Amino acid sequence: MGKNAKVTFHGIFCQTADDAGSNIEVFGKVYARTQSQTNVLWDVQDGDGVNIAPQSVYLPGQPKTTITVHDNEALFLGARLFEEDDFENDKFDGREKRVELFDINSAEKYFPVPLVEVDGGSRIRVDFTVVEDH
Repeated sequence: MGKNAKVTFHGIFCQTADDAGSNIEVFGKVYARTQSQTNVLWDVQDGDGVNIAPQSVYLPGQPKTTITVHDNEALFLGARLFEEDDFENDKFDGREKRVELFDINSAEKYFPVPLVEVDGGSRIRVDFTVVEDH
């Protein structure tokens, strides 16, 4: 039977920035997926990255998507993000938050996904909420 999950992408919080200009410039994709479907909520290309200061948040306007999570599936919330640099872009680790079918109900729930720059010290958090869409 499954459930329809309404996923909202609320923003990217910059905890720390390990960059010469103090701010970080982030680009990439933010998504919600199951084993059978991927919905992209935010897609920004290299050269168009958003500038985020430490201890501040980038607000994308709360993009939403509805995705069907079938029985015996889970919902995964994640991001493939990069930090724009002059010579070589830095990659953030590609973590995902697993949301079980029983966690999708009429009560909206907050799911943070922390990411760490692979070759640096920048730390960010991608914020989502999930609620059942009837």
